[in-house]
Amino acid sequence: MSKSNDGLSSLIAAADNIAAEAQQTFGDLTAQQLNWKPNAESWSIGQCFDHLMTANESYFPIIEQIIKGEKPRTFWESLPVLPTFFGWMLIKYLSPESTKKLKAPDVWSHWAICEIRFGRLAEWTESMSFARSYLEIN
Repeated sequence: MSKSNDGLSSLIAAADNIAAEAQQTFGDLTAQQLNWKPNAESWSIGQCFDHLMTANESYFPIIEQIIKGEKPRTFWESLPVLPTFFGWMLIKYLSPESTKKLKAPDVWSHWAICEIRFGRLAEWTESMSFARSYLEIN
């Protein structure tokens, strides 16, 4: 197996583990528990899952275009330094060890004032499975 296939297999296994752990940890919570917030500035568990779903799903059309060979590279994507730099920044600032907070783009934050309906965790798990299916296409 090639190094890239090993990395892809590890990524798929990690996605499966994350989905299973999230379901085990939060799957039995009621809608009221999913929507509880310790204060007005904090996100509820449900809002966190909704944010993850919205962010994940925003990439699906782009990934489909790439798989079909229909997405041309933009000028910025063609510069080898920029994707590497921004990838490194995302990994650094989104890691659990990071002390810096980043504001989510507005496109991923529209739901912040909404109450999350019951069953959203199951939808998130389905979304993770859908994202996983993209990883298996190689």
